[in-house]
Amino acid sequence: MRLRKKPLVVLLGWWNSHPKHLKKYSELYKSLGLETVEYIAPPHVIFMGPYFQHLAAKKVMNKVEARLESRSNKEVVFHSFSNNGGIMFLACHNLLGTNKYNAEYVGSIFDSCPGSIHPGLVYSTMVEAYPEHPQKGLIQFFGISILSLFVLQTLKKKMLLQALIVLASYKAGTFLLTLLYHKAMSMVKSQAPQLYLYSEEDNLVSHHAVNKVAANASERGILVSKEKFEGSKHVAHFRMHPKQYEEAIRKFVESL
Repeated sequence: MRLRKKPLVVLLGWWNSHPKHLKKYSELYKSLGLETVEYIAPPHVIFMGPYFQHLAAKKVMNKVEARLESRSNKEVVFHSFSNNGGIMFLACHNLLGTNKYNAEYVGSIFDSCPGSIHPGLVYSTMVEAYPEHPQKGLIQFFGISILSLFVLQTLKKKMLLQALIVLASYKAGTFLLTLLYHKAMSMVKSQAPQLYLYSEEDNLVSHHAVNKVAANASERGILVSKEKFEGSKHVAHFRMHPKQYEEAIRKFVESL
């Protein structure tokens, strides 16, 4: 069923996703009568900080502006996947605040985000997000090998103190990165409605983290909707529950 409202939907892909992965979401929106713009941030954009995120966001917004030129409706909805998409949403939102773009931000959809951020997510995301990846076994082998080597070297050289320092630094870094990420989410000034798509079985992004950010947004007066999926893993909600997913999207966009 096609929607009455026709915002442009910006799809921001997850880490190491490919255009073919976003295509199915683009086709979903097309079936609802909506156009999409897709962007997948390269890994270095996320891990090398705000400057690179800003440059990537400018690419996204330039694509959005080019699409909006031929449209009378300037409304835009961001659909972000995983933390990769969530961080890109924040960078794009910052640009919207400069008033250099004609886009009118009217809503956000967060699929499998926001969650904690730590270096181990690179390995975990590849293993969890691509259950059928032909190189999954190789990825797991190298991940386990590196961890085993670290443990053996620690025991061999009696480097327990050094290992504890590394672990403490890792934990502190994870805490700080996550704190800054969630703080940035809480500083989104727009009152545009938000939809959170999540699962308690997501091994990468805790439903507790999603609910915490959603609750914070609600407390700030933002209209928040949540859709919980049963049994689906990270960024796999649409694959496992296509009808539920489509209905959640349809209801949200129609309510804007």
